[in-house]
Amino acid sequence: MTKTGADYAWFEDDFPDIAEAYCFTLVLGLSPAEVVSRLEGRPEAPIAPPPRSCPVNAVWMMAR
Repeated sequence: MTKTGADYAWFEDDFPDIAEAYCFTLVLGLSPAEVVSRLEGRPEAPIAPPPRSCPVNAVWMMAR
């Protein structure tokens, strides 16, 4: 099953302060370096690795 932004619409209702302060970008089929480039960002060394239970951990591990 493919997820879309609509699948995460609950986030803005449940966490309005966080939703206003942060932007989540759904990405498929790009490497972490390609995502950073397309968002006109720059790679930074992580301060600490994310916890193993965090979904971002997979991206962090690929970026290493």
